[in-house]
Formats: sequence, structure tokens, C-alpha cells
Amino acid sequence: MHRLALVLALGLTACAEHAPAWYGLTDEYSEDSTGLATSFPATTGAGATTEDPAGSGEPTTGGAADTSTGDLGSTSTGAPIDEPPQVFAFAVVNPAQPDMPGQIFEAGEVQLDLEVSEDVVAVDLSHGDTFVATLPVAAFPYTFDITSQAACDGSQNFTAVVRDAGGQTDMRSADLYCQLPAPGLKFKNDAVIAATITDKGFTAAGWCRHKPDGAIRQVCVQEFDADGLPVGIFAEPSPSQAEARAVALDRERKLVVGGFSTKPGQTEAWVFASLGADKPLAWSQTYDASGWDFASGVACDLWGHCTWVGATAKDGKLTLVVSRRNP
Repeated sequence: MHRLALVLALGLTACAEHAPAWYGLTDEYSEDSTGLATSFPATTGAGATTEDPAGSGEPTTGGAADTSTGDLGSTSTGAPIDEPPQVFAFAVVNPAQPDMPGQIFEAGEVQLDLEVSEDVVAVDLSHGDTFVATLPVAAFPYTFDITSQAACDGSQNFTAVVRDAGGQTDMRSADLYCQLPAPGLKFKNDAVIAATITDKGFTAAGWCRHKPDGAIRQVCVQEFDADGLPVGIFAEPSPSQAEARAVALDRERKLVVGGFSTKPGQTEAWVFASLGADKPLAWSQTYDASGWDFASGVACDLWGHCTWVGATAKDGKLTLVVSRRNP
């Protein structure tokens, strides 16, 4: 009897109309696939549908997957996602020196290497702030020649912007350090010791040595423009090693160079006036005191006089030498 009374009591309180509010019972219900009634709401999540909260009655889809295909790499309409193009590698290569990528120190061919994804259809190439061209991928490796020292002086930057058929882009930059020798320079070593101002800029003098093994030092003259860019370099040949220690400009705009040349066991001071590369000397003077003789300074006045100063060392004594040449 007590059991029956308990069941009846539970049955009465299960009525939605008379049940306490904390029971959470409603008059609504849904049927699952077995036809059993339940008061739990429909489960939401990936692939599940719920009623539109706006009240439109249209079901909405949860999760990122497409319920029609189950493909996580597609949109809600089933279309594949259009990935942007990619640049995998972009570099400047010197074919003559492949072990030194991004650097060039001699005139010659430079190569731009580019690796991109298969969907790339065009490449916009720029050099610094200057647009070069729009190229097909098949144009790479892209090669060009560098021959001008003025255009190849320091760090330079190249940029490749790749595009696919839909207009999506990716980009990559590559740096090149470019330093070419001055025109006509074919020396292995060189040094500047003195300089003087000229009408076009300035001229420096010192020494240089040719590339072949065993080559001797020669007096070298280097010319620069007003911006400090090299214009040219030439050597004044001598039968023995020689160096310049001073340089000046006379009233006729000739270069007057002072230095020394070597002899077995001694040196002799050497002063001369140069007319330029591959031209005979305007004049030449030597000083030989049978010791170590040097010309270390040269100056010319407006009247055409050129004076050089130097020293001679012999038997442990150092003697000052001064000599003037009249026009």
C-alpha cells in the first residue's frame, strides 16, 4: 500500500501544470528516432542543427565542416578554398662564384633565382624603388650583366611580387652587395698615400701591384670625381719597385708625383710630372746619394716652380733634402 501511494505521488507531481518550478518540466517535447518522448533539448555541435534564434524557423549548421561533403578544406557551399600563392625562395647568385651568394666584385653576369608555388602566373620584379618588368615564372632564373662601377657601389635590393590567376599575391626580397673596381683597374693590390684637389675632383697617388705572381710595386695614380667616385687608375711603369709619397698639380695642370724607386741595397728619390695614362712623362728627376733616399712632399706655385722635400739616410745619419725645379 505504501509503495502504491509513493508511485501515485510521483505521478501527480510529474504533471507540468502542478510540478514545482525547480523541476524544469515543460509541456514541449521532441521525439527521437525510437519514438520515445524526452524533455531534453536537441544536441548542438559539429553537424547538428538547431532552430534559428531569430525565429525564422530555418535550421543553422554548427561546426566548420561542410555537412554536405564532410570536407574540412572547403567552404559551406562545397567549393575548395583558394589558397594564396607562395614564394619559397628568392636569391641573387653570382654564377662565377656560386660559393658567394649575394655578392659580386667583378663585372659579369648576375642571376636571380626564384622558387614559387605552381599557381603563380606572373612576377613583378623591382630593383630598389624602380619597377623593372612583369615576367612569367618561366623567365627565372633571370640573368643580367653588371659592368658599370658607378651603378654597382654598395648594397642593392631586389623584390619579387608573385600573383596567381585570382590576383592574390606574395612577395620576397633579396639583397646584393655590389662593388666593382674602377675602370681599367687590373691590379691585385693597391694603396693610396697622398692626394691633391683637381678641377674635376681629386687625384690620389700611391702604389699598386699587378695580378701575376712576382709582380713588383709600381707608382699608381687614381682619379676621382667631385662625388668621390673613381674615374680611372693608371700605373707609371718603372724597372724596379717604386712608390709615390706625394702629389701636386702644377700651373699647367700636370700631376707632379714624388716618391722613390729601388736599387739593390738602396733607394733613390724619384720626382716626375705625369700627363696621364699611357702618355710619356713631361719630365723626371732622381736623387741618388748612395743611401736610402726618398721624396716625401711636393708643392707647386702659380709661377710654375715645383719644390720637393725628402730625406736621405746613410751611415746611420738622416739628412733633409730640398730641391726646386724651375718652369
